[in-house]
Amino acid sequence: MDRYAVIGLRTLVLTKKVLDSKYYEDWSQRYKEACSAIQDRDAKMETLQDEIERDLELVSVTAIEDKLQQDVAPTIQILKEAGIQIWVLTGDKIETAINVALSCNLLNEQMNKIIIDGKSEDSVVDSLNKAIFGVIIFLIFIYLIFIHSWKKIHWEIMH
Repeated sequence: MDRYAVIGLRTLVLTKKVLDSKYYEDWSQRYKEACSAIQDRDAKMETLQDEIERDLELVSVTAIEDKLQQDVAPTIQILKEAGIQIWVLTGDKIETAINVALSCNLLNEQMNKIIIDGKSEDSVVDSLNKAIFGVIIFLIFIYLIFIHSWKKIHWEIMH
């Protein structure tokens, strides 16, 4: 599946799981209660979804090419040349999103990519904090190079 994503294909995975009726009735009742919970509804629903989606049997995997619409790449290039900042927010696998962004010239191999990813609010916040820290370190590094270069040029002009 990862190989399909890396080359930009959309994947559909079909799995199955045999459930006995007693288990399903119990799970279904707990899920209905989670759906109507006043507190922590999303967390309760996600826990039950994770429970039933374990130990699935892989039936098949398909992959299809999902081509960009005509003129997407040149349009994005025009926006970039106009100085418009473009962000990518997607539910795709990271590899697929990067591949699509490369194909439409939104990204290139030389660019630094900041990837924010997570399955929970805490993991997304952690990912954001790491990215912000990385950007700050990068800016400090650039600043130090600039100061060093400026002092060197200033020193050479003065002497």
